[in-house]
Amino acid sequence: MIDTPRLDGLAEEGVRFSQFYSGGTTGDQALWCLMTGRDASPLGDPTKSTSATLSSERRTLPEVMWQAGFETGFVGRWHLSRHDADLPHLHGFGQWFGTKAVDPFDASPEDGWSHGAKA
Repeated sequence: MIDTPRLDGLAEEGVRFSQFYSGGTTGDQALWCLMTGRDASPLGDPTKSTSATLSSERRTLPEVMWQAGFETGFVGRWHLSRHDADLPHLHGFGQWFGTKAVDPFDASPEDGWSHGAKA
């Protein structure tokens, strides 16, 4: 079990996160919305997968949380950039492990990345 005293404190004060909604109809749109706190309308047609890229200039929720002292991490397929300059550790994730912008069905252990380096 992971200790979460700050989240526990929020719950004790009555703040509950019990319902969630996706900001987009595709995985890259939903992740972009979650990271930025914005809706997917700037990304184009919501019925089609887009190349929702997250530039290094765009401030993200994990970045704000990390700067406030929270531990942040990302595990999974990072498909918000195809450039090494925009990987998760540059968007507020203190730790991360995953693949970058590859088809998950074609991914192999050699595709793994961690903290900006091949795993």
